[in-house]
Amino acid sequence: EALGDELVRRFLHVHLPAQADAIWQALEQRDSALRELVRTPFLLRLLIEQAAAEGGLPAGEAALFGGFVRRALLREIERGHPALQPSALLTTRDRRGLLQRRGRRRPHALPDGGALIRSLEHLASGMQSRMTVGEMAQVRVSYDEAIAILSADVDGAGHAEAILDAGTALGVLDEDEQGEAVFFAHQRFQEYFAARSMGKAPRFERVARPWRADEVEIDLATTVAALPPAESLPGLPATGWEETTLLAAQMAPSPDAFVEALMEPNLVLAARAALACETAESLRDRLRWALVERSRDPAADARERIAAGRTLARLGDPRFERHEGPLGSCLLPPVIALPGGTYMIGDDDPLRFHDMEVRVHCPAHPVQLDAFAIGQFHVTNAEWALFMAAGGYQDPRWWRSETAKRWIRGENTSLPDKMTVYFWLERFRVDEHLLAELRDSGSWPEAVCDRMAHFLTLEPDALAEQLAERFPSKAFEAPRFWDQPLLRHPSQPVVGISLIEARAYAAWLSANSGRAYRVPSEVELEAATRGLEGRRYACGDAIPHALVCNSIELRTGGPTPIGVFPESDTPEGIADLMGNVLNASVSRWGSNLAETDFPYPYDPGDGREMADPGEAECFVERGGAYSTSAAETFAFRRNAAYGLSTSRNTGLRLVLDGGWGVGWGSG
Repeated sequence: EALGDELVRRFLHVHLPAQADAIWQALEQRDSALRELVRTPFLLRLLIEQAAAEGGLPAGEAALFGGFVRRALLREIERGHPALQPSALLTTRDRRGLLQRRGRRRPHALPDGGALIRSLEHLASGMQSRMTVGEMAQVRVSYDEAIAILSADVDGAGHAEAILDAGTALGVLDEDEQGEAVFFAHQRFQEYFAARSMGKAPRFERVARPWRADEVEIDLATTVAALPPAESLPGLPATGWEETTLLAAQMAPSPDAFVEALMEPNLVLAARAALACETAESLRDRLRWALVERSRDPAADARERIAAGRTLARLGDPRFERHEGPLGSCLLPPVIALPGGTYMIGDDDPLRFHDMEVRVHCPAHPVQLDAFAIGQFHVTNAEWALFMAAGGYQDPRWWRSETAKRWIRGENTSLPDKMTVYFWLERFRVDEHLLAELRDSGSWPEAVCDRMAHFLTLEPDALAEQLAERFPSKAFEAPRFWDQPLLRHPSQPVVGISLIEARAYAAWLSANSGRAYRVPSEVELEAATRGLEGRRYACGDAIPHALVCNSIELRTGGPTPIGVFPESDTPEGIADLMGNVLNASVSRWGSNLAETDFPYPYDPGDGREMADPGEAECFVERGGAYSTSAAETFAFRRNAAYGLSTSRNTGLRLVLDGGWGVGWGSG
């Protein structure tokens, strides 16, 4: 099981206390590949040994494994291991270079004048080739098979047994207790030695895989239909050679040439390889725009688009303008300009949800709006991280209202959670089938359904006591789910934020950029979704198919990268108004989730847009989420939530007032 941040830090302090803080700071500043790798205790120990021996972090994964092998060779030479005496396996020059700490022109360099290292590379490639397609495993072969693989190579012929003996002494090979099976001591060692071979003679066909929706072996709809109830959508099948290829890129004579050649057979892997090694900025920029194109290609399978979006965020999404303001760095979101005019709001027909007739969106009526611009995408975790880095949660300038001041101090922050639980418990008591429907449809996770079922059994005092224990009021210094990796990916919309936090972010971004950003009203969100022609859904008057957006039908189980469902875009180019996460607004709903105090027709002068939220006040949310059905994401549908609630399926997109020009898309 992977170690969390705190355990990694504790491990460092136990095993290398003098350098622990410096190493952790360096890991935080590095690309996440090495940081994620060393969450495995075995590999973290390798990192510590290398830091102690060489005084710093390795340049990457390949350098980490190369350092281990160099130290193991030195250890066994000093012990006088017979297979490592000057011979065909390890030449006198090899030994001299190691003993004099020479021969390290590149961090992963190993002495390969003799046959030992080249033979281990051949063995790893031969063993890994025995994997079935899509398998990523530590391969085991019989002792005789290992001898045969080594003997088939010119370097290993006549030295197979000595090579296996040396590899075992070095700690890179191992045998089972009966000596009948040979395997690399860790899967990463197998991949590392196979990668050394691949870096010299790439075989990119090993990582080529179909990515177009009409070419993948099992299409998206079939994959989704076959998923067990509790399982989320997996990515496209892997080839099993991905990690080997990433290591090979780091050891290739020309990483740029390696990555460029990899773009055609596997674009996403090429981008990951560019992150794993030093590559030219011009190449990275080509990769960025290629990933943007792939993530927005309707012909690409949705799983490929999701993978492209996630990798794009790590390279740096070029659609966002990085701005250095007086308060630090920020990312300016691309926005779409919408014309002023008469927009149709609401609808005349009621909707039905869970056997309830809903009319809060009735009647249909025209609303006159001035021209405005709205974010093409939800605000992402990458954008929000810069607000946090600038001390946004600690700066009183962004927490201006009395409610905000109390909230940032941690007063009554749990009240919306408790009130939401009470609301749903009452719904479940009225409709005894509703909880089962939410469970069976996948709208609510099993754990949440189990918890609500338990709450239904409690007496009032016991329920209040358990809610107080489960939802303690506390001061937040990050979005509520920031410590959950599945919800914190930089490409995904930020979730777990209250309306208080959303308004604070908009105020900070405005002050830092010199542009006027704000949280939209519900009619601006509806107008952006429907357009002047009054569409029924964001993408038109009908949904082309059930998997058009990140909805419950897709079974992602959480947010996906922004903008990777282009078929659900509005004609003007606004993304994710039908799915992924809901959109917060500053429009009041009222004091009761079940009934609005601000019905339609819309009247901006009746107090609904005086958006200084009270602690128990509800506000309107718009759009759809990964937990709602695509067919129910009507452009006129009004949802409600407490303004101070911090939901995992609600996000934020901003409106930009004035300043039409820089950063504006066109409707």
